[in-house]
Amino acid sequence: MNERLLQYIWQQQLFNKAHLKTLSGEKLLIIHPGTINHNQGPDFLHATIKVGHTRWVGNIELHVFSSHWKDHGHEKDPFYNNVILHVVWIDDKSLRLRFPTLELADRVPKTLLDQYEQLSGSADFIPCGKVIGNIPRIVIDKTFERCFAERLEFKAKEIADLLLHANGHWDEISWWMLAKHFGQPVNSLAFFELAKSINWTIILKHRHNLVQLEALLFGQARLLYVQNADPYIRQLQMEYRFLRKKWKLQPIHFPLKFLRMRPANFPTVRIAQLAALIHREHALFARLINLNNQQHVFSYFDVETSGYWKLHYRPGDEELSKSKKTGKAFCRQLIINLIAPLKFCYGLMHKNDKEKYESVNFLSQLPPEDNIISRNFIKMNINPVSAAETQAMIHLKQQYCNRLNCLKCAIGHHLLKSGQDSQE
Repeated sequence: MNERLLQYIWQQQLFNKAHLKTLSGEKLLIIHPGTINHNQGPDFLHATIKVGHTRWVGNIELHVFSSHWKDHGHEKDPFYNNVILHVVWIDDKSLRLRFPTLELADRVPKTLLDQYEQLSGSADFIPCGKVIGNIPRIVIDKTFERCFAERLEFKAKEIADLLLHANGHWDEISWWMLAKHFGQPVNSLAFFELAKSINWTIILKHRHNLVQLEALLFGQARLLYVQNADPYIRQLQMEYRFLRKKWKLQPIHFPLKFLRMRPANFPTVRIAQLAALIHREHALFARLINLNNQQHVFSYFDVETSGYWKLHYRPGDEELSKSKKTGKAFCRQLIINLIAPLKFCYGLMHKNDKEKYESVNFLSQLPPEDNIISRNFIKMNINPVSAAETQAMIHLKQQYCNRLNCLKCAIGHHLLKSGQDSQE
């Protein structure tokens, strides 16, 4: 037993409430268990109980052992002055408190405790992996709906936090996030730092000159330190030396990764595509926020690199001429990680239901993602039908399963509740 589980049992009232008595033998009735307190003070606030013939209203404190009351120094803490009931798993010490104590150890079904132990001790991909196939689909669907909403809100909060650092400039954070997701998972942090190292106002001053744009981006990424460079790279080096001095720029210190990566996804190719996009588009946030279907996204990101990068994957390496356009799979990832969260955040901050609806609709119409998390759920016969569901799976895995937050999960609650129901 731990205090988190004990709080859950009390919150959900998953114990035998028939003929309740305090340790002193008085009849006890739980009228309202109270609301859980996430701040300083007792575990549950505004509870209502009846002890004998007296109705009490106040707070409830829970401990695994009754001796923890003194161990935690509650008797000297004014936050605990309004406690009306001490709920313990085991009464290991007589405290003679001014309020009654309830012991729960003999009132909780063993099946519930066994189920919790199996979940918390599981080494499977998710704690309930062996039994999730027995969960009603409606419970899984409701869990996914909640996790999808939380995932969008989580991403929206990240954007809102960035907005504070960007002094409320939506174009600035759009630039940061666009670059980050052009870096894809492997180089996302390096690309994010690259964008932050060049203010958007500087980008706007040079966006009409593609050579200067490439000089800024490749130079700040430390990709122009090439010996025996060809004429184009020498031109970029010369431009970058001038621009770096002019704007007092400091190149980033995040090495870009090429290992085990398809050439089409090399960071050099993505930077060249990013430069071509910025060269074409100047009202970044306004354009991104107005994309409202897949075809608009595909069209918007349909950019061609400059001539040099059609022949090269790295500075100086020459290949056969090959188009290096952004593909549909890459665009879908930008919808999931950039456009939908941006719309949702903007909708939340400006109370714009249209933008929030479009962000949800975007992800609901996209095909499911293929990644290690979705593949493992499919092995358990939980088959996603959209990107909204794969995003829910990611959130469920990262925020609940990995942290053993089964007590806060609807699936975990269903399993534990069924453990109690089986003995009622």
